[in-house]
Amino acid sequence: MDKKVTKTFCFIQITRLGDLIQTCQVAKELRAQRPELRLVLVARKQFAAPLEFLLKDLFDKVYNLDFKNNVNKATELSSIDQYITSFVSDVNQEKIDVSINFSYSKSSNYLHTLLDSRYKLGPIQNDQNQTDIFDPWSTIVQANVMRGPFNPFNLVDIYKRVVGVDQLTPETFELKEKSIISIHPFASSERKSWSIKKWKEVVIKVLRANTEISINIVGAKNEAHLAKELFDDPVIKFFEDRIKNLVGKTSIEELFVYLQNSSHFLGHDSMTGHLAKLANCPTLTVSLGTVRPQETTPYGHHSYNIVPKTKCFPCFPDETCPNYKCHSDISYQATSQIVNMFINNEDINEKSLAENVNLFHLNGIEVFKSEFTSANFFNLKQVSANPSDAKSIIRLLLRIIYLYKFSEIEEDVKFPKLTQDSYSQLYASLEGVQHLYELSEFGKKYSKDVILELAKDSPSINLIKKLTAKIDEIDKLQEMVLQPFPLLTPYVEFFQVMKGNLKGNNLVELSESNYILYNDYSVLTSTLNDLLTKILSEHKINKKTLTNEAKE
Repeated sequence: MDKKVTKTFCFIQITRLGDLIQTCQVAKELRAQRPELRLVLVARKQFAAPLEFLLKDLFDKVYNLDFKNNVNKATELSSIDQYITSFVSDVNQEKIDVSINFSYSKSSNYLHTLLDSRYKLGPIQNDQNQTDIFDPWSTIVQANVMRGPFNPFNLVDIYKRVVGVDQLTPETFELKEKSIISIHPFASSERKSWSIKKWKEVVIKVLRANTEISINIVGAKNEAHLAKELFDDPVIKFFEDRIKNLVGKTSIEELFVYLQNSSHFLGHDSMTGHLAKLANCPTLTVSLGTVRPQETTPYGHHSYNIVPKTKCFPCFPDETCPNYKCHSDISYQATSQIVNMFINNEDINEKSLAENVNLFHLNGIEVFKSEFTSANFFNLKQVSANPSDAKSIIRLLLRIIYLYKFSEIEEDVKFPKLTQDSYSQLYASLEGVQHLYELSEFGKKYSKDVILELAKDSPSINLIKKLTAKIDEIDKLQEMVLQPFPLLTPYVEFFQVMKGNLKGNNLVELSESNYILYNDYSVLTSTLNDLLTKILSEHKINKKTLTNEAKE
């Protein structure tokens, strides 16, 4: 029998610790399903070195890109060029079959382009200094992750689909009796984290309500001053035999061991939450500011997320925000009550929330719990009773359309509940959807006319120019549709990224690709119109039924 030839996959992940841990989750899944593969990682040394204890079991080789000492501190361009050239030469000795760029930045795109791999997934930088993406799941990242808050998938799921992992290895997960609770009350930016004052209240309430537990406060060295503020509180000192300050006192490997020995983890969106999930620890995340729960909730079973209902949430880092309204919309009272349910392994659902959380505080938040759908996709299921806002509906429909378009997958999705406001916004957006459909049909027509003209023995250059000008006009009109219909932004941005990556080496091939793209977009907008119409009709039927029941 012929020996199976080993293929080499190279992952490029030169962003932060959290992203690298998510990449580890993908490698773990790929390793379980394709053990014959040789896995190679290119990562920044400052992030890869602290995670060596994880990486060594997942990757056959790790190439550490030392930005700190060889790029950032370099005084001459020639020395940077020499270092990068030498580094790329070392990686290329691997004879890479497939390289995958998970970083989605210009620097990683250039690096990806320099690798001698047979197949490239994820973005690369072409000869015209433009970004090229040819796989659909990476297109979602470029269109909906990098540009706005509408991405409907967890990043781990997107990464998994980029490399072709479409199954789920069963998780050996057992809930533990409450004992040691690890809390990371910090985040990478002020916008993403509560004040220490609020965390004090949560910690005190949890300690008082659960006399048999102890708490570890964990964090990095640069968060030690915030931990001091917490531990200097006289009430916290009263519980000093049950609360330990580990902030800045552990390596990441030591922190991982502490998380493995914890029964539950509580914190903001951070690297520590992802590390806790790798340690098989249930997590509860308080999401604030720029955090996008659908994307970054720790990937796995028993992950909960408390999210503010603030209209401007999630925001963008470049937006000014003087008062952080989302911080006040999540109360420490509601969080404390939910944490008590969480660490006691109670089933958190609509009924239990109503029984345990004050309605006044519950009205300002949404509570989500992780689940894996029949199609093996991670999903955040809303367990609070509040109706969905318009953004959530658009995100849900985007998920339905993408899954069917890319994989012909249909998930079991219930009709969402709408408020009058979300109904009005979605109803108004129908007009914009119809405009996009009409524009895509015109795009098909003009693209087809270009193809037919090019097929003639003597094609008219002037006519082709007029037709391509019409196509350019259609693309500009699509952007104008967003002014009165901003909810349609993710659909137009997906089209724009696809349009920027048309395949073809000449005018004929590009015109054919253009026609196919407009045809796909026509189907997408038609499907969106049908789905929106059904949701709005269902809302009207339910509202009429409830009105009749109230009269009876």
